[in-house]
Amino acid sequence: MGDSWYGFWWGICTCINFNGLMFALLGDFKYERITGAEWVLSEHPAWRIIFVGLCVIGLVCSVVNVAERG
Repeated sequence: MGDSWYGFWWGICTCINFNGLMFALLGDFKYERITGAEWVLSEHPAWRIIFVGLCVIGLVCSVVNVAERG
């Protein structure tokens, strides 16, 4: 895998890892639409499981990328 692709995938994995971890730890995430309607992440029953899963996927991708480079 070339260096440009490695940088791209490293960025994607880091983004998934960071976002999953922050959502899992911080809890309520409110998203307000242009219309003024508000959506709260914690209203979804499996929101923590989903984002912890994303965090684990990001960690696995990061470890695989480092292993391939080493």
